[in-house]
Amino acid sequence: MKEFYGIGLLCIILFMGNPVHAQADKHTIHTLVDQLNTLTLTNSAPTENLTEEFLAVSDTGKNNDAVLMEVNLATLLSADWVHNFLAKQLPDGSWPDIDYHDQKRSRWEPAFHVTRIQALAKVYQSKESTYYHNADLLKSLKEAIDFWINAHLVCPNWWYNEIGCPKLLGPALLLLKDELTAEQKHALAQRMGRPVFQMTGQNKVWLAGNQVMKGLLLDSLELVQRARDSIFSELYVSLNEGLQPDYSFHQHGPQMQFGNYGLAYASTLSYWLSVFSGTELQAPSEKVLTLRNYLVNGLLKTIYGGYMDTNALGRQVFQHAQRGKALALVMTCRYMMRLDPAYKHYYQAYITQCLAEKTDSNEPLSFSFFPRSDFGIYRSSSLYASIRMYSNRTTGYEMTNDENLQGQYAADGTLLTRTVGNTYDDIFPVWNWKYLPGVTCPDDGLPLHKQAVPYLPNHSDFVGGLSVGTAGIAAISLYKDSLQAKKAYFFLDGTITCLGAAIHSTKTTPIHTTLDQTFLSGSLWLDRRQVNVQQPYREKKTIHWLLHDQLACYFFRPTPVHISAEEHNGSWRSIAPFYTDTPVRAQVLTAWIDHGVKPRQQSYAYMVVPNVTPNEMATFASKPTVHLLQNDSCAQVIQSDKAQAVAGVFYQTATVTQGTRKLIVETPGLFLLKQDEQDLQITVCDPTQQLTVFKLRIEGKLTGEGAVFNPESHTTDIVIPLPLKPGEKGKSVSRQYR
Repeated sequence: MKEFYGIGLLCIILFMGNPVHAQADKHTIHTLVDQLNTLTLTNSAPTENLTEEFLAVSDTGKNNDAVLMEVNLATLLSADWVHNFLAKQLPDGSWPDIDYHDQKRSRWEPAFHVTRIQALAKVYQSKESTYYHNADLLKSLKEAIDFWINAHLVCPNWWYNEIGCPKLLGPALLLLKDELTAEQKHALAQRMGRPVFQMTGQNKVWLAGNQVMKGLLLDSLELVQRARDSIFSELYVSLNEGLQPDYSFHQHGPQMQFGNYGLAYASTLSYWLSVFSGTELQAPSEKVLTLRNYLVNGLLKTIYGGYMDTNALGRQVFQHAQRGKALALVMTCRYMMRLDPAYKHYYQAYITQCLAEKTDSNEPLSFSFFPRSDFGIYRSSSLYASIRMYSNRTTGYEMTNDENLQGQYAADGTLLTRTVGNTYDDIFPVWNWKYLPGVTCPDDGLPLHKQAVPYLPNHSDFVGGLSVGTAGIAAISLYKDSLQAKKAYFFLDGTITCLGAAIHSTKTTPIHTTLDQTFLSGSLWLDRRQVNVQQPYREKKTIHWLLHDQLACYFFRPTPVHISAEEHNGSWRSIAPFYTDTPVRAQVLTAWIDHGVKPRQQSYAYMVVPNVTPNEMATFASKPTVHLLQNDSCAQVIQSDKAQAVAGVFYQTATVTQGTRKLIVETPGLFLLKQDEQDLQITVCDPTQQLTVFKLRIEGKLTGEGAVFNPESHTTDIVIPLPLKPGEKGKSVSRQYR
């Protein structure tokens, strides 16, 4: 009888629920809501000037970029802004400046309504604001929320319905959780999407984050836990979409997405790591370490002088994108300072330099290459350059949702070089996108139009990069449409040598290679002659070097170059149709080499020399420190006196001479030989990511790993094993020999 009574009592307790567990769950929910609200209420732009800048780069909450919308919400609206919104709000809770009938797939205007709700909810709950707990503001917020509930607005682009709008709505609802009725909570929870944890990469993180907020709104710790697990399940290194082994980021297939999904990934995950920090749902420490590695070894490398690299933006070449995305990382670094105190100084240094639009004056020269993404970065305290390429393993630039309409050649070996952060800031409407720096492509004289195929494939696997300390090489063998070209870029001693060979096309469209296209700034020098660019200037001239704004192009032999310095006209609508066609005008300098119609075996060879004066450039031209050894379909090879190095891109077996020593490179690939007082350092890589070993033969006797001396020929055969592990292929390998 007692046993029966005990079992019955247990059943009653289980039926009623465990009050201890229920209380613990309630406490966890309360803690998470408090921590999330604290992050929402944080003002990341505490000064008036920063507030104005944050609002400007986000178009006051109307930017199409999800991360730049967050930059807008990181500010605290002034009393004037709030008064204006309250005064103009219509009786039904809507605002007259928003087109609620909009059917665009990008920059969908009804989303601005939700952005405004979050911005005003932040003002209502912020003790810093004169509108703190203001009754009129609360009334306005409830009317705006009821409008959203009743309007049932749907965007043609699923992203806004499932991710974008719920993501903006959630933080506002949690700020107002105690002010909402049960009916409002239920209706709004429906707008937060279904608890389906699927997709990959950043889209999965966004979807799960919305479910966290839904669970917090409905006091469902079970839903919060499931969503939390889904979020942190994406914080790992993957061979599919998401964070790559080389700390680049892929989304929509094997496509480098540092500045788009990859930026949102860092921003969102640092946010959720902060929300769950210090609770029973806190992420394991290795998750924080993974995010640190992504930031330090990947994403933050794309920021220079307070601006994101244009080559890293992905398809989001939006207005204010370069500056706005760099500012978005300020918030990420602030989260990381708390999560990762061991690197607090690193994150603080980024914040300080970014807000001041400065570089680290002590940054050493380095070259980083991301073989998973065919992308390289060369940087120091006074120079930033990046090379964007693609192969048959990767995708160039997507043009999804009518964004990036001009980007058809933007991954064809684009070399962007700058000595200050804002060199290319908002240049997109006035760029001629067929004349991107470093690119070899056709020009039929007609405007670019979005193609049926978003980005024509490059049918070559010979695309990759070698990196070793301060030096690097990048190469792209381009087989695109009817055009073929072998293009090599050598990054040595703060200069960049650009070689092109075997340029061939079967079509009648003229082919050219662009040296530079940038805003006209300051004087232009052609050899020792200063050119008057106050008037429109066009000329084709055979020159040895040109210099503009402390950035020079040096030619190994006098070369016919087309130079244009004139006003360019365009509009942001040419980039994406959601922009207006308001004319944009700017003075632009363009320099290019014309290869003609149906070129066969055409070539080019030049160096980019930064931070020089006319006198310094004249001196360099009279005694260059880099020498061209070979530039043809077999190999592209240079020698650097200053670096005591020979660097080459070999497409087949070839012989080169280093001093009095002959080298026979037997394996196609990238090769750098550097001599110091005693040792010979050899670094190699396989851009095809298919080989197992790299073979070469060197005159003389050498000892070291993989070296076999042949006394009869007095040569040394060297075999260097290449990385075979998935995710490691294409990486550089260095060996020392004596």
